[in-house]
Formats: sequence, structure tokens, C-alpha cells
Amino acid sequence: MPVISRELTTEEVANFSESSGPDHASGSKERSRSAWEWVLRRNCSLSPRELLAIFGSLAFLSLGMATYWASQGAWMVTPFAVAECLALGVAFLVYARHACDCERVILTASEVLVELSQGRRLQQVVLPREWLRIEGADTADLITLRSGRSSVSLGRFVDQDERRGFAEAFRRALQTSVD
Repeated sequence: MPVISRELTTEEVANFSESSGPDHASGSKERSRSAWEWVLRRNCSLSPRELLAIFGSLAFLSLGMATYWASQGAWMVTPFAVAECLALGVAFLVYARHACDCERVILTASEVLVELSQGRRLQQVVLPREWLRIEGADTADLITLRSGRSSVSLGRFVDQDERRGFAEAFRRALQTSVD
């Protein structure tokens, strides 16, 4: 399931409060005891570890066959097997690098923390909850969370129906009191 929604425990909220620093919305140090988290990720059928195991077995098989044919006098098979393994390795590396890409949204009583993870890049955006607006939830475009001059686009890893479902769940959680 590409969109995961859950209520954070009190301990997780405390850890979030410590790691995100002072309250960005009002300067207050007091925070809610409850929060919601959504994780929007692409639907990848293989983890990077499983992909490595598959690549290793394919490379072993291909290079093993090339070695056999080279020992039989068909040595020209070997360079093609090595080229095949290199091309497959590059393709698997690109896939594995982006297999864990996701967007994580944490809603607390005072703010919204958005973490965008793409490849090795991690971007965090904190938006005050008081001025938060949701835009584009009814269109085929990405969802935009806007608070004052700050904004962030979400939903690049999920399809249109899942974006709408996230937007509805986020609006409901935003309207309810998190305290």
C-alpha cells in the first residue's frame, strides 16, 4: 500500500518534538501529545536487498556460462557476459537508489513537518498549522501545502486516487483537534 496513515504514539511525538527544535508557529515550547503521520511512497515490489540478491544470482549464472563457453574455446562470449552484467548492474543501481523514495507528512497541533526523500537527498519543510491551505487536491496535479510564503508539493510517488485519499484524510485530521 503506497499511502500509509497512522497516529503517532506519545513517545514518537516526544521524539519528534525534541528533534524538530522550537515551535515554529508561535515560539511556544508546548506541544500536543498526539500527531498523525502519512507516508506516500511508490509501489516497489523489490527492496534494495532483494534486488542485490537477484542481481548476484543473475551475474553468477551469466558469468558461469561465459566461463564454461570460454573453456570450450568460445572466448568471445566472455566480454559480452561482462558487458551484460555491467549494464544490468547500472540498471539495478538506478532502481535501488530510488526504491525507497517517499514523502512523509507529520501533523501536530502546531505545525506540519514534510520530509521529502529522493535518492540520497532529504529535504525537510516545516509549515505552521494556523495558515495551512491545501491546494490541487481535486485536480490531477500534485497536492500543494501552503502556509504563508512557504509551500511544498506532495504526491509524486502515488496515483491520483491515492492523492485524493491522502488529501481527504489530511483535511479531516487538520479539522479535528489534535490536542
